[in-house]
Amino acid sequence: MKFGLRKWTAFVLLLVAVALNAGACSNRAVYDNLRVHQRQECGDQPMSSYEQCLERTRQTYEAYKRERREALEL
Repeated sequence: MKFGLRKWTAFVLLLVAVALNAGACSNRAVYDNLRVHQRQECGDQPMSSYEQCLERTRQTYEAYKRERREALEL
């Protein structure tokens, strides 16, 4: 099974995110790592959807926490 550089990088980032989470690292570090991975995945998108893909990765951790908290309160 061959892994391309992007897939290999994504795999390594996923392992890092899991390791950080398992090591009781902050939720923010995991969130940031997943956003990095998502931005890299945008590079695989056609140019017509590249900007939209990047836009979905621009939410700050604070905004994510606020939206999550509001959703859980419903």
